[in-house]
Amino acid sequence: MTGGRTSEDVTELLEEIQGDRTLTKFAEDLRVSKAYLSMVMSNKKPPSDKLLKRAGIRRTVKINYEVFPGAKKEE
Repeated sequence: MTGGRTSEDVTELLEEIQGDRTLTKFAEDLRVSKAYLSMVMSNKKPPSDKLLKRAGIRRTVKINYEVFPGAKKEE
């Protein structure tokens, strides 16, 4: 796994971590309901911080700065 993943990649990361476990077993191991995990893995719900932590996934934030269109420059 490398850095730079997006929120859409969470499903892929969870599938990697799940390995050959069934969804039921994976949900039990993460201490979440099977229904909730299924919704997260089908991109119908965002993953909670607690789920990410239990799965060993860290959410990071990258901050970018840009000039607003039409911004006036000091002369």
